[in-house]
This record gives sequence, C-alpha cells and structure tokens, in this order.
Amino acid sequence: MNVKTGRFYENHSHIENCWYGTAIPVEQKVYLEEYLATLGPAYPKTVQELIAVLESPEIAGSDTPSSILGTLRRSAASAGLTDPNYVNVAEVLTPLVRETLIGTLDSLDLDTFLFPTVNSFARPLFGTTDPTFVSYPGAPPARQVEFASSVGLPDITVPAGFSASGLPMTLSFTGRPYSESTLLGLAYSFEQATKFRAPSPLLPALAGEVITAPQPIPEPEMIPALVVFGAGVFAAKRRHNRRKSISANSFDFTATKSNDLVSAAPVASRS
Repeated sequence: MNVKTGRFYENHSHIENCWYGTAIPVEQKVYLEEYLATLGPAYPKTVQELIAVLESPEIAGSDTPSSILGTLRRSAASAGLTDPNYVNVAEVLTPLVRETLIGTLDSLDLDTFLFPTVNSFARPLFGTTDPTFVSYPGAPPARQVEFASSVGLPDITVPAGFSASGLPMTLSFTGRPYSESTLLGLAYSFEQATKFRAPSPLLPALAGEVITAPQPIPEPEMIPALVVFGAGVFAAKRRHNRRKSISANSFDFTATKSNDLVSAAPVASRS
C-alpha cells in the first residue's frame, strides 16, 4: 500500500466561506420552503415565518433555544438561485474543487483520501463549558467531510477511537465517483483491524441485531487491513510489499506493509 500525506487548498477557509456564506443560505431558502409548502396550514410556509416561530418566547426562552437562527436569517436575506455570487459558486468554484480532488487521486494513482471527520472532539453541551475542549485553530470545529458532500463525491465514516475522557472520534474515506465498493472495502478493513467501535452501555442490542456469521468472515480480496496514526489528510492505495518514506507539511512518515496490516506513523525528521 502507498500512503501519502498532504494538504489541499491552503485557502480552504475561502472556499468554505463561499459555500457557507453563499451557496447554503440560497439553497436552504429555496428547498426548505419547498418542503414547508407540503405541510399543513398550522406550519410556517416561509423561512421568515419559521424564524418568527423560533424567536417566540416559548422557544427562545426555553432550555433548548434554536441554534440555527443566524443561518436562517442569512437564508431569508438571500437573493435566490439567480444571484450572480451563487451562480459563480455552483458553476465555477464547486466544479473546480471537484475536478482538483479527482485529479489528485488520478495523478497520484490513489483510491481514497483519509482524514478526521471533524477536527476536534465534540464541543461542550449548550450552556456549559469544558476547559479541556480545544478547537483548532481557534475556530468552530470544521467538518472536513463536507468537502465531499459539497462536490458530490462518495464518503464513508468509521469509528477511529476515543479521547482520554471517552469522547469518540471518526475517520472519513472519500473517493472518486462510483468508487463505493472500494471505500466500503477500505472502511471494513479498517474496522476489522482496529475494533474501535464500542457499543453504548445505555442502549442494548435490539432483537435481531446480533447475528451469527461464519468464521472467519472473508476479507475483501483487494484491500488489506489499514491502521493510520497521526493527523491530517491521508491518501492510500494498495501496493506491493515495500517500505516507502514520504514527506508532507515538513513532517516525514514511514509506511510499512505486512501480510494484513498497513500503518503510517511519524518518524524523525530528516534533512
């Protein structure tokens, strides 16, 4: 397996601002109001009417006030699908990002991007504080997987361990269009190699949820088990048995492969 690390779009915050600040408010207003129109007369029919409901004393003064009023207000003020800024994001920026991501996979002969689904653990509950919570780089947690959904690429997310206090984290695999079978194989191999998932002690298995399968369960033929250590964005593809040193973001990594295990771990920096 060939494992490479890298960083895409140093100006990713600009791209996110275009999606969150332009595309999402426009599309949210259009499609949310299409949905509201299907509801009965007792329900709001426009984003502005929905805002009025959420601003009512019954909700605004409750223990669970709405956390999306800012987003809804931006939607209510948006100019619609003909807004030139929205057209630019939909017809220029989004295809460019999509083509660049696919081009990176193709040019490096890779199957998938691997990255933490969110760049931090779960934020504190509303109205509480947690001195141990860190959101790098000082901004709200970035849902990096939204790059995939924004440009229409397949993605699968799997458990990837826990913090010292027991908060879960996940790893996402993003691939090129119609590569779902490859992503499922990689995700399955990662799950079988790590066994990171821990069933909730509060929610017992449902009737019929536990099944008996033949042992051993066949592994996907083309994908070995995968374990990744470190941070950032990884990309992976199966290769012949070999040892390969790679470099990205001024950090060196060594990737090794055994019969059924691949690991990528930081090594001492070399000049």
